[in-house]
Amino acid sequence: MRRIGCVLALVLLGVGVVAAQTVDPVFMYANMTTGQEIPLVTGVTVSGTAIITVHVARDAGGALVGAAVDFDIQLTSADPLDFIGLHIHEAAAGVIGNIVIPTDLTNANRFSHPGGAGRIQKQVLVTDTALLGRLLANPAGFYVNIHTPANPDGVMRGQLAAAELRVFRTRLLPSNEVPPVSADASGSCSVAALATRDANGTITGGVAIFDINHRFPGAATLTGTHLHAGAIDTSAGVVIGTNLSGANPLAVTGSGSYERFVPITTALQLTNFRVLFQNPAGLYCNVHTTTFGGGIMRGQMQNTSLVLLRTALTPQQEVPPSNVQGGAAASLAAFVTRDGAGRITSGTVFFEVGHIFQSAAEFTGLTINKGAPGSNGDVIISSGLSASASVKSPTGAGDIFRLASIDQDNAAGLTALNGLINNPDQYYINLNTTVNPNGAVRGQVALAPGKPAINTGGIISAVGDTTVATAPGGIISIFGANLSATTSDAAGTEVPALPITLNGTEVRIAGRQAPLYFVSPLQINAQVPYETPEGNAGVFVVRPTDIFSAPYTLAVRRTAPAIFVAGGAAIVVKNNDFSLVTANNAAGAGDTLVIFCTGLGGTTPAVGTGRFAPLSPLATVSGVTATIGGQPAPVIGTALSPGFVGLYQVAVTMPTGVAAGNRAVVVTAGGQASNSANIAVK
Repeated sequence: MRRIGCVLALVLLGVGVVAAQTVDPVFMYANMTTGQEIPLVTGVTVSGTAIITVHVARDAGGALVGAAVDFDIQLTSADPLDFIGLHIHEAAAGVIGNIVIPTDLTNANRFSHPGGAGRIQKQVLVTDTALLGRLLANPAGFYVNIHTPANPDGVMRGQLAAAELRVFRTRLLPSNEVPPVSADASGSCSVAALATRDANGTITGGVAIFDINHRFPGAATLTGTHLHAGAIDTSAGVVIGTNLSGANPLAVTGSGSYERFVPITTALQLTNFRVLFQNPAGLYCNVHTTTFGGGIMRGQMQNTSLVLLRTALTPQQEVPPSNVQGGAAASLAAFVTRDGAGRITSGTVFFEVGHIFQSAAEFTGLTINKGAPGSNGDVIISSGLSASASVKSPTGAGDIFRLASIDQDNAAGLTALNGLINNPDQYYINLNTTVNPNGAVRGQVALAPGKPAINTGGIISAVGDTTVATAPGGIISIFGANLSATTSDAAGTEVPALPITLNGTEVRIAGRQAPLYFVSPLQINAQVPYETPEGNAGVFVVRPTDIFSAPYTLAVRRTAPAIFVAGGAAIVVKNNDFSLVTANNAAGAGDTLVIFCTGLGGTTPAVGTGRFAPLSPLATVSGVTATIGGQPAPVIGTALSPGFVGLYQVAVTMPTGVAAGNRAVVVTAGGQASNSANIAVK
């Protein structure tokens, strides 16, 4: 996805003021085949993958303003074909619908494809907000269709589906090969996964977009980039491969990058595509060369966490101010990995800028610069836009969507990315043109936040019940103001523990750093360290450069059981199939139920603060009792949930004689009773 851009008119209002306050991408995907055409197309061997990116522009109130729609069609044809039309139609599967979003592909402006693999990219302006509303609400009511002279009504089509974007990354090293190889090489693999899901949330398909950064001392011939199903220190077969091979190699030299799209079409690919989302460490990326046919460098895949930043770019913020009539709305989406201390170790940054200028413009730079308001600073991260890779806008209005990958070989880039996320008020986004090469419009990424402050009564159990206390190992939520400069969770942490710093923010409880699940300006979720003594503990929120909140006194008990609740009901599952107990799946006498809670205190064996609980041996808790509907529910066992931090599960047998309806569940540990939460009983 390195070269993604659209040169479009979005919406021009009056004399070129910015109509959109935010611009964000919404992804859709379609698997295009001849078999979906009505009537069925035969005698042609062609298939394709369509990625439709709707760059949605909204005003300050959240209302749709318009959208720039990118068509990116990856196709394979057995024979040469001329394409004379590419459109989005409005109709369900199996039905012929009217064209609602056409491209400029026509009989007079055809795309001649010589056969084999090919790619068609088009961009279209959509100002019909009612149409956009229908498309965003129900992509399945629309399909992508591509036409040829022999099949003017369509040679292949595919029904659209909303696609969820997740980004996975890994560092590639020769020492990770099995056995390790002696080679001077390094790199990174980023997989942007666009997944479609059914009504039950099951992944049904999608596309894996590989973005490989590489560093070789000289020339190399690449013969493969694949995902393999295998843990660290093991070798396994390819499960999601690109089109690189011995018969289709890629010659590279030194440092650089390349990109490959892989549609998920086979059962093997789909199974492991789901693994990528559920357990990325179960897959590894391997790069092969002619010299190292078994692999020259590899790494286990890793989840990332998202940090989203927004700002408005104006000519008045340039130093000195520019004479441009117009502005832009900008979003930065950084998908990052972290080490155990919370420091960012790699990242994939998406630039999204919707610009509206009064006249035509050629954009020659889109960068993040280090500098406070009113000062100019050096470029620290570039989108790749340049004089030789510019974007021309005949109207001055459009959308630019670019990607920058920053890996462990780029020490300066990592320092910059850490600084940007920890202190965004010290950085700005700059958009350059041929007329204004030093900057046409710019915007400070964030305003300088004030001192962090914890609300009165602002620390409670993460279950959301203010009547519940907290205990060592328990999960808490902290509410306040200016708690963090940016928002993200701990999903991209490289070690089997929660980080103690997120986006530059720390929480200290009784002098100890608390592991962090999530930080934002208004809320933090953290674990109380197991080492915290009973009694009153002082709590501080700390931001970079030792900016401390005022102290907060937190009462800590040895145990403080608290049941998690969602939608007004206790989170309880049936042990036989782990289905959630609901009104339509009520608990019955004799069922084995698992109650999810926190605050049950220490375990045997002990699990370190912030560490993910092991599967074997289970970290168990004794002396726990439970009631359902006021009747004792025999406890089968209590333990920390494997793979989680601070989350306990209490397995009980549903007692007989409990009346049907919503009935209270209460867990007691160490003489302390939990909150009362209801479950459905039949």
